Amino acid sequence: MVMAAIVLNLEGLGLDYARLRIRSRAAERRLLASLEEHGQQEPIVVTGAADGGYVVIDGYKRVGALRALRADVVTAEVWDMPVSAALVRSYRRGAQRGLSAMEEGWLLCRARHSSHYADYRTMPSSGGLPPGIGV
Repeated sequence: MVMAAIVLNLEGLGLDYARLRIRSRAAERRLLASLEEHGQQEPIVVTGAADGGYVVIDGYKRVGALRALRADVVTAEVWDMPVSAALVRSYRRGAQRGLSAMEEGWLLCRARHSSHYADYRTMPSSGGLPPGIGV
């Protein structure tokens, strides 16, 4: 389900889920300095869009920093799955990195509303929501 990393034009990327993460100006400045000094070290994550383009799932800060540096392209890992499944997978990866409770809620809400997972218990995973959260 994951393709090899490819190089994509920054201009055409869909940024539909950019508001699912809390912004930290200090972290963004550190990332900008790192990208300027070392270049992009980790690919962003994208999935296919209905229009044939790509939607960013993870890596909005990198995209923003690369744009600020006037880069034209970004290295991306393509997940071959529906957006809703990619958001759930991103949630699981993010939970390991330490998403805030707000970010977790936003991500799960968007996954639920952008998919056929009207009932969170049917979301692919270990029961849907993180342990301890239920009806």
